[in-house]
Amino acid sequence: MSIFDEVESVFRKEKALARNVKVYLCQRNTGEKLKDIGIHFGIEASGISQACRRVAPLCF
Repeated sequence: MSIFDEVESVFRKEKALARNVKVYLCQRNTGEKLKDIGIHFGIEASGISQACRRVAPLCF
């Protein structure tokens, strides 16, 4: 099972939150540029930053 599958199972009813958590995990744990992560998720680089700002307080 991949980490994305695990996130989907935990946040099953909250699709937007699940996507934001996956975006956050990609941004924090890969060396990919925001633009490249955005291409994967179909959002702009600024959307990646916004998603990460929303999720970060939940992780600490």
